[in-house]
Amino acid sequence: MTATAAPGDLGEIAAWSLAGPRDEPAIFWRGQTFDRGWQADTAARLTAAIAATGASSDCAAGFIPRQRPEAAAAFLAMLAARRTMTMIYSYQTVDAMAGDLRKLRVAVLVAHEEDWQEPLIRAAREVGAAGVSLAADGGVLLVPGLERVTGDNHRLAPPEPSIELLTSGTSGPPKRHPISFGQFQRCMLQSSFKLGDGDSDKRPALMTVPLANISGIYGFIVAFADRRPTILEEKFTLPVWQEFVRTHRPQNISGPPALVKMILDADIPPEDFSSVRFMTMGMGPVDPVIRRNFEARYGFPILPCYGATEFVGSATAMTMDDHLKYGAAKFGSVGRPIRGATLRIRDEETGEILPAGDDAIGIVEVQIDALGPDWIRTTDLGRTDADGFLYLHGRADGVIIRGGFKIHPSAIESVLMQHPAVGACAVVARPHERLGHVPVAAIETRPDTDPPTAAELEAWLRQHLPATNIPADYRIVAELPRTPSLKIRIDAVRELFAPFP
Repeated sequence: MTATAAPGDLGEIAAWSLAGPRDEPAIFWRGQTFDRGWQADTAARLTAAIAATGASSDCAAGFIPRQRPEAAAAFLAMLAARRTMTMIYSYQTVDAMAGDLRKLRVAVLVAHEEDWQEPLIRAAREVGAAGVSLAADGGVLLVPGLERVTGDNHRLAPPEPSIELLTSGTSGPPKRHPISFGQFQRCMLQSSFKLGDGDSDKRPALMTVPLANISGIYGFIVAFADRRPTILEEKFTLPVWQEFVRTHRPQNISGPPALVKMILDADIPPEDFSSVRFMTMGMGPVDPVIRRNFEARYGFPILPCYGATEFVGSATAMTMDDHLKYGAAKFGSVGRPIRGATLRIRDEETGEILPAGDDAIGIVEVQIDALGPDWIRTTDLGRTDADGFLYLHGRADGVIIRGGFKIHPSAIESVLMQHPAVGACAVVARPHERLGHVPVAAIETRPDTDPPTAAELEAWLRQHLPATNIPADYRIVAELPRTPSLKIRIDAVRELFAPFP
C-alpha cells in the first residue's frame, strides 16, 4: 500500500481521509453506498456529541462497534480527535457488555441504538458515563438520562492516544492492552514489509473481521490511509467472499483458517482465482493434508504468518520470495521475522535462551523495534531452524484455537464455577474438521442439586463470555475423573467426548 499521500500521524491521516471528495464512495454495506460526504458528516456529529457530554480529553471513550457504516465513521472521528478508544465486543449479550462497562469505568460510551438497552443504561448510570447512540441513518444522539458525564472516578487514558483491545491470548489470558496511535502507524503504515507485489489501487477492501479486533483495525486503517472504499460484512460468508474475488480480481487473498477447507468442500472452480498469486493465512494453523490438497488444486501457495494483538500485527511471515526460494523445504513454517521483529526461544524448564537455529522446542519470545526494546513472552511453543524460520508446536497453556480465535479454558471454567449447580468442571479441546478445535465442557454437579441442562449452561455462559467461547458440547457427570491427589484428569475428560465426530 502507499499511504504516503496521507500526511502526519494516525489522527491526521484519519482527518485527511474524512476530507476526501464528498461524492467518492467510502463504504459499501447491504447493497448501499455511503460516500465520504456522508461519512464526514456522521463523524462531525459524533465529535460534537462527545464534546456536549463534557468528557475530558484525558478520559477514554468506550466503543461497541458493529460492522456498520456509522461505526466506521465514528472510528475515524475519534482517531481524528485523538481520542483514546476502549473497544468492547458487540458479539456478546448486553449483560456482558454492561459488565465490561462496569470494569472499564470510561467517561463516555459510544454504542449503536439497539445496544442501548436497560442493562447497559443502568451500568452507564452506575459508573457516571455519558451515552452516545449511533443510528443506522447516520444520526448521533445523546442517550436520555445519560447526556452528561457525572462523577469523577473514571479511568484515565494512557499518556499517548491509544486503542485499547483485548489481547488474543498469545501472551496469556486475554486482557485489555493499549496500543498507541504511533505504534499502529509504525507497525501498519510505515512497515516496508510486503508479502508480494499487490500495488495499491482503488478497488474496495473487504472487511469481515470485527472492528474491535486487531485484524479488523488493520484492514480498515490500511484502506482509509489510501482512501480506498471498504465493503463491510457483519460476518464471513463464503458466497460473499467468492463474489468479491470474482469481481475485484485481487492478487492476494486471505481469510480464516477454516476458509481453506470451505473452498475445497464448495468445489470452487480454479478459474475464479485466475488473478490470485498467493493466499495469506494467520489466526491459526491449517491441516497439512488439506493445505497440500488446496495448493495442488488451485496452483498458488498458502503463505502462513504469525501475529498477535500484542505484536500489533504479524511478527513473522512466509513471503513470496522465500516461498519461491525454499519451496517445500520450509512447508509447515510460519516464516521468518518481518518489520523489525526478533525471535528467541526459551527452554520451558530451565528458562535458558536456546541457541538460534538448533531446532530445540521452547517458549517463543518476540521483540519488535516499533514497539520498543522489551521482549514479549508468549505461551506458544516453537523452534527456529538454521535459516531463521519459525515452526510452531502448540501451546504451553492448553489454549484452544477455534477457527482462529484463541480461547483459554480457564476463562470458561471460571464462569461455569459461578453457576449454583456446578461443583467442578473441566474444559478441553475437541477436534473439529472445519474449525480445527472447539471447546467442550465436562460438569460435575453439586450434591443435592438438579443437574443443569446444556441449554441452561449455555445461557449462563452467554451472559459473561463472547460467542466464540461457548462450548460446542457438554457432559454432565456425578464425578469427574481424578488422580489419587484429586486433580482432574484432563486425558480422561477428553475420553468422555469420544468418539470424535
